[in-house]
Amino acid sequence: MHCGRAGLPETVRAVREGSASAGVVYYSAAVAARNDVEIIRFPASVNMSDSIRNAALVPGTAKNPGEANAFVKFLLTAEAQAILKETGQPPVVPAIRKGNVPADIRD
Repeated sequence: MHCGRAGLPETVRAVREGSASAGVVYYSAAVAARNDVEIIRFPASVNMSDSIRNAALVPGTAKNPGEANAFVKFLLTAEAQAILKETGQPPVVPAIRKGNVPADIRD
């Protein structure tokens, strides 16, 4: 078995090339390599992602805050959520909104 976090591509490569019989990686890394490796998911009771949350935000120093805000708004759509699921990044639904959230994203 090979485990990786920073070395996700190396972990998948090791399994693909046979230098490791298995590897533990983020589901999204496994999905990206789904044509080259067999994916075996841990049961739902072994869900480490409950404490891992990816965030989307627009920093106050953004060069294009309007476009960045539009992208964050897009991430909340059904289309974007389907893309996220397909790539192994299941979205948090409903989205968690904290801090200074713009009015058009707040609802």
